Amino acid sequence: MRPLKSLTLEAMIGRLSETFNRMADERAADRVTYPLHDTLMSGLALMFYQHPSWLQFQRVMKQKRGRCNLETIFGVNEVPSDTQMREILDGVETEPLRRLLPELFESVRRAGGANQFKITVPSGAQRGDYDTLALDGSDYFHSTQIECPGCLTATDGHGVVHYRHTVVVATLVRACSHRVLPIDVEEVRKRRWVGETGRRDQCREAADQTVSTGAPADEGHCQC
Repeated sequence: MRPLKSLTLEAMIGRLSETFNRMADERAADRVTYPLHDTLMSGLALMFYQHPSWLQFQRVMKQKRGRCNLETIFGVNEVPSDTQMREILDGVETEPLRRLLPELFESVRRAGGANQFKITVPSGAQRGDYDTLALDGSDYFHSTQIECPGCLTATDGHGVVHYRHTVVVATLVRACSHRVLPIDVEEVRKRRWVGETGRRDQCREAADQTVSTGAPADEGHCQC
């Protein structure tokens, strides 16, 4: 794969930063202490370093060295607390962020990075080159105590209600390889429509359709 400047860490952080700057902040201006851009970049840094208490760690490092990685690498000026960051991020629409995935994949494809996932069927009616796309559901939130109006719900055999948020992820894979390339993601959303009854797996099916085709599924069939 030939190197591209657009695939360096600095370039990808810069692309995310530009997107975050364009996103609308629905909060009242007189109540904004931490800019939305800085909050989103802080969340990105938290996931990037996979530190369970990253923001507290950064404050300690800043006291010792004067500047922290959030400033030097991610361009963050105002660092929110963990609780403040969660409250702000809960109100952010994810669709503008999702649009970045095909853009990043196109950069990888143009650099030749997607070729390693191709498989070849040498003969027969189906001969040709193929990409193997895996669709997988994954919970990114689960609780039996905390819930929100958008939570998917399920009751186990003991009568305990489980609240969760789930996504369907589309990933390029290849047999006998540990490498994967995520290319799209769709939240399994809870929707209710008058006069129609559905199940949680219908939400999953709708999310699968959106990820695989790029077009929203018939929302009238998605109810949990």
